[in-house]
Amino acid sequence: MLDWLITRSILILTSQRFKQGGARYRLRDAGLDLLRFQIWFHAMNRCLDFSKGLAYAYAWRPIEFRLWCARLTACDSRTGTRARRDVENPTTQDRWRGLTPSEARDFYDRFGEKQDRQGWYEDAAVRDLLVHSEFHRATSVFEFGCGTGRLAEELLTTHLPEECCYRAGDISVTMVQLARERLSRWSGRAEIELASPTIRIDARDARYDRFVSLYVLDLLSDSDIRALLVEARRVVSSGGRLCLVSLTWGQTMLSKAVSWGWARIFDWRPRLVGGCRPLALLSYLDPRAWKADYHNTVSSFGMSSEVLVATAVGRPTRET
Repeated sequence: MLDWLITRSILILTSQRFKQGGARYRLRDAGLDLLRFQIWFHAMNRCLDFSKGLAYAYAWRPIEFRLWCARLTACDSRTGTRARRDVENPTTQDRWRGLTPSEARDFYDRFGEKQDRQGWYEDAAVRDLLVHSEFHRATSVFEFGCGTGRLAEELLTTHLPEECCYRAGDISVTMVQLARERLSRWSGRAEIELASPTIRIDARDARYDRFVSLYVLDLLSDSDIRALLVEARRVVSSGGRLCLVSLTWGQTMLSKAVSWGWARIFDWRPRLVGGCRPLALLSYLDPRAWKADYHNTVSSFGMSSEVLVATAVGRPTRET
């Protein structure tokens, strides 16, 4: 502002009539030169600001975004996989913000057949699970949270041998009805039950050789997940398989951003995401009860799913 006032004053003074001579013209020329310098100086400032903006947008901002994404996840040194920090923090395990069993039942009673529309991100992970679970050798399968029976239909049609029996449970009345209708032609081999909100499975020890659960553990609290894995080990015979798929944390820039946003929505209002949140399944696995055979992260349209296949080892552990 000060240099602008000085320039204007010089131009006004030099525009008056003075004595004939060169002094008048030299002052005027100096004022014009100062005005040109002022215009050039402001133009260069604008160009510099624009250049700094471009440098931030195209050079530093991607680096900053990578650093920001890296802080969202931490590497679990025991398993070698990425895990959310608060999974290993015992002070946060009991701070459950998700849906209660009754809220989850009410939500999925209303959701109903819309569950089958989630294939745009679920199908790739489910196919990966089917490839590595050896269902063609199974003799008895239990699915925890069968939904509409979509997976069961594919298993009974393509993957399971004729003598293999299938049993499943779900807490949603709507889902049980849809699954029973879908599997009606296998009524002699497939049994669908309305499950209680508890984690307890009504089956004798070592009854099954495959325990399957797709996108259900991400609905449960940390303590319920561990209790379910203990119960799964009880009902699975030694050498049987644990076959799980869940939402997980992303590994690419896009999937990291999506999983971070999903987790923030879950913390704010879990009903908007169906009560599901990203997990690190491998961090919940007890090495005394399960041996991980296959572990993979599958991303589809920015949504990341964790595929885990483990073999039952040792003796079944009892929940205390």
